[in-house]
Amino acid sequence: MRAGWKEDDLKQASQARLTFTTSEAERIRTEVRQSQEQQPTASGSARPTTVLTPSSESMELSLAIKVPVHNYARVPAEIVRWAEDDVSKIFLLAGVGTTFADCPLTREQVVSYPACRDPAGPSDFILNIVTSGMAKHLPASNDSFGLAILCEPRQASCTAYVDYERARELAPSARVDRSVVLGRVLAHELGHLLGLAHSESGLMRAQWNPRDFGSNSLLGMVFTPWECQRIRTGAAARATERIQITVIP
Repeated sequence: MRAGWKEDDLKQASQARLTFTTSEAERIRTEVRQSQEQQPTASGSARPTTVLTPSSESMELSLAIKVPVHNYARVPAEIVRWAEDDVSKIFLLAGVGTTFADCPLTREQVVSYPACRDPAGPSDFILNIVTSGMAKHLPASNDSFGLAILCEPRQASCTAYVDYERARELAPSARVDRSVVLGRVLAHELGHLLGLAHSESGLMRAQWNPRDFGSNSLLGMVFTPWECQRIRTGAAARATERIQITVIP
């Protein structure tokens, strides 16, 4: 960002060696994040501000998972997108990248969804967003908002279900946008699929209440350091199919 450049600088630029400093790059990322969060949507609303700010170190990832999403509850697209953004930030803090794919509700629609045509692989973690009526037909679970299905080590993919209506009902009393609650629920169920059991505090607790979403408490609604390590182990295991993952719904 110097005002004047020399001939040697232009040579470095041609070799992709003239770049922003670490602090400049981090400032750019912060400003872009802030502008995106405050940008009005098509409905005229602004993206709800979150407290998640992954560091520059967490941006360089060697582990990643793919998350096909089937929106059976027909949640508005921008709510799902905002929730997915929060999930991505939570997993960035854990050192794992996430790629979401909007997938069809019927087999006949697959041709219109290129990202969902390929067979599911071991690093695919399928999320089904369902209504409370649909959730009644699922096996009993200790979770308030969803269910993660036991995932065998060499199973082609892992699947979890999220009750959107339960998440939406909590949002008003928690005084947060419903996308904030939905994002935490999606991250919670993905945590199960990657080998996490319930914990006594934080994101992996079985039961939540409105106080968990206060401005200070929300900072703790992420994975603990031990859980982050377990998630990285689980993601690596699914990629290599060498380590058995025990999932406790």
